[in-house]
Amino acid sequence: MSEKKSPELKRWEDACLEWRYRLDLWDWRFTFEVVDSFDGDTADRATAGRNVSTPAYKEATVRVRRTTAREASDDDLRELACHEMFHSVFVNLDVFVGTVIEQIPEPACEMVKEHWREEMESFVTRMQRTLCRPWITWSDGPERDPRPGAP
Repeated sequence: MSEKKSPELKRWEDACLEWRYRLDLWDWRFTFEVVDSFDGDTADRATAGRNVSTPAYKEATVRVRRTTAREASDDDLRELACHEMFHSVFVNLDVFVGTVIEQIPEPACEMVKEHWREEMESFVTRMQRTLCRPWITWSDGPERDPRPGAP
């Protein structure tokens, strides 16, 4: 007998499964979870989602904060799912670069590692925006986002 899924988990799974399909990640095994908080959260910065991948086994656990899963619009949750699932696409590159960085002597190693994390996150975010915001076109110019209230 299977346990009934919470509405938050159902929304999160549905959003992630769309991106599993779109990103062609069928050879991966995913676990989707809803959590109350993440390690490293502070009063100033709370993580909305996280992907913990094990590329050697093509497995990943993709988590979302409960309040995000409950309160985010469908579009915003879909974008977050895209972002988190996209991390699985690039995890092998991430592991490879991390191995190369480990060869750099300290203290430069930590600086390069932090720079790589920032660049990787920036790249994944840019890809998420590219994939999830098809209404942004070159001809739109600076007023690109037609959603009401969008920046």
